[in-house]
Amino acid sequence: MMYQRFHFLAVLYFLILPLYGSEKKSEYLGPCDLLLGNSGSVLYVLEQDAEQIRKVPIDSLRDTVKDQYLSSSVLPIGFRPERMCFLPGEKRIAIVGGGVQGKLLIVNTNKSFSIDRRIDLHSHTPSDVSAGKDPSGKTTIFVCNRFSETVLAVDPEKGLIRKKWKTGREPYAMKYVPEKGKIIVASLIPDLPADESYTTASVYTIDLKTDEVRRVELLNGASNLKDIAISTDGKYAFITGTLGKFRTVTTQVVGGWIMENILSVVDIERSEAVDTFYLDDTMLGAANPWGVSFSSTLPLIVLTLAGMDELLLMPSDRILKMLNDRPEWNRPGQGAYTYTYQGEGAIKFPLRVRVKMGMKGMRRVLADGDRIFFAASFEDAIGCIRVKLNPPYENHPGAFVKSGDIPKPQDPVFAKKAAETDSASVIRLEPIAPLKGIAVERTMIRLGKRPHWNPQRRGEVVFHDATICMEQWLSCSSCHPDARVDGLNWDLVNDGVGNPKNTKSMLLSHETPPSMISGVRPDAETAVRAGVSHLLFSRIPESDNIAMDEYLRALKPVPSPYLIDGKMSPSAQRGRFLFESSRTNCSVCHPAPLFTDLKLHRIHSQDSYDNITQFDTPTLIEVWRTAPYMNTGHYTTIRSMLFEGKHANADGLLDKLSEQEKTDLINYVLSL
Repeated sequence: MMYQRFHFLAVLYFLILPLYGSEKKSEYLGPCDLLLGNSGSVLYVLEQDAEQIRKVPIDSLRDTVKDQYLSSSVLPIGFRPERMCFLPGEKRIAIVGGGVQGKLLIVNTNKSFSIDRRIDLHSHTPSDVSAGKDPSGKTTIFVCNRFSETVLAVDPEKGLIRKKWKTGREPYAMKYVPEKGKIIVASLIPDLPADESYTTASVYTIDLKTDEVRRVELLNGASNLKDIAISTDGKYAFITGTLGKFRTVTTQVVGGWIMENILSVVDIERSEAVDTFYLDDTMLGAANPWGVSFSSTLPLIVLTLAGMDELLLMPSDRILKMLNDRPEWNRPGQGAYTYTYQGEGAIKFPLRVRVKMGMKGMRRVLADGDRIFFAASFEDAIGCIRVKLNPPYENHPGAFVKSGDIPKPQDPVFAKKAAETDSASVIRLEPIAPLKGIAVERTMIRLGKRPHWNPQRRGEVVFHDATICMEQWLSCSSCHPDARVDGLNWDLVNDGVGNPKNTKSMLLSHETPPSMISGVRPDAETAVRAGVSHLLFSRIPESDNIAMDEYLRALKPVPSPYLIDGKMSPSAQRGRFLFESSRTNCSVCHPAPLFTDLKLHRIHSQDSYDNITQFDTPTLIEVWRTAPYMNTGHYTTIRSMLFEGKHANADGLLDKLSEQEKTDLINYVLSL
């Protein structure tokens, strides 16, 4: 027994070690968030890969970066950051991150540019932060924690957690609205059964006066909720995301057949969804909307289209009027007006104006008057445009895109010029006019040397790139955020039609053939290429396919939130012995260290429309984050799968366990 235990730990160690890699400093900067302070004269840049915050001086007269910006201050953080915000008064910045060891850092923005306080949050993967005066008048920092599924209220002076609220699955974005005394939280992916006719990622409102947490459900199929902006009138929360057409057969991608890209709107006071704005043109997708921001002076909402390397401008005055004038009978998601063809001649500012940038990894966006800054994570750069509005607007060809007249998603001149620049610098192009009456100046601000992508990084870029998709509707990450699951079922044609299957995580996919739930692809390499061909309806160079293989192989398992200080709880340790014993026989099909026997099994889980009877045994590593479970996606918890669905329990072995033993077994599985 001691030898078997040592053998198990040794094999697991050598499996996981290369996945985690060394602790050497990243070769990339990875800018992920922005703040503009000192009356618009200083840009603060949060750099995720380099684990630091940068203070960049801005020339307020020319609206460009000073020539000496390379000497700008850089402050090491000591953990992988996610987001930041100003505290009231803009003298301090709150930064959150740290993954499994959730951290909150408070930085003083005075001349010393130093760290005021480090706070251990004892939470898993803080993903967003907001701050302001709570209803009692106290300055409070609010943090949402993606895998702890909580929101914390933190006292910045004492470093104490004042309150904690429970939310739904993977709270990813958050905004505090002091005027309403409410926190708005957006979940990344759905937490409902995937085999029902309705499923959606949800938005939550937290009322600080009553502590009430209310769930707001969006359109059927809404997912990938990435960012939130509060309207200038404080009435609405605008949330970026995608709309998965999970009830259709994936026989085509054109016209948004598989996925559309949306901006959802929630009435903050009433805690209800009021409308959805579709961001795509009829034959040109606006894939992977990420950041969203309202301009303080111009009537603009600005979004980054991360999969498209574009900015999207929308008229905030027209949109707010639509929402305020919306009749009570109008159901959310009508959205037909967003496709209205405006024709040629004098027109209103269209609901969508696209600005080509050609920069990969566009994330958070910050609109300050007529200046718009955004983080380009894969470029180690900041993008900046300046918008000049001079109506009347005329002849907007993008209001209705005709077949064969689809504009290229990337500005080749800008991309080429940026690629050729191998040092920190300011790259400018001639102004463009995406619409008569609108002039746009475009600038790329390199924060360091041009990043030279290794195969893993190149694969990550391709995985998130929708410009390789026919009509640019989606990228690989649209259905596999973080290369994991989206919580939806999809009816792929690789195993017949009319038999949807739940999305699988791509973690360890190359180490655990065959691929797909039905095992219809012999290995992950084949599955990657089939996905590009049959879901993106495209072809890419084989070097890009190989790069994606390298990216997926390099994925690191995230430690489970069920671990305690990185170790299994006593309950989970007891559950491990049950898992490996003949009392459960769990380890027969899920043996360590991969926790899969790499075989297909008849487990009687197919639905009545499915002629597939055998299914691939998935790895249990990270199973805590891959719900809903089974090929049907019906079970939202391990407990319901085992004891309601009778998974691997046809012989009744698991029914003989005591309630404590059942809990121990579940806790072990969720700790993997």
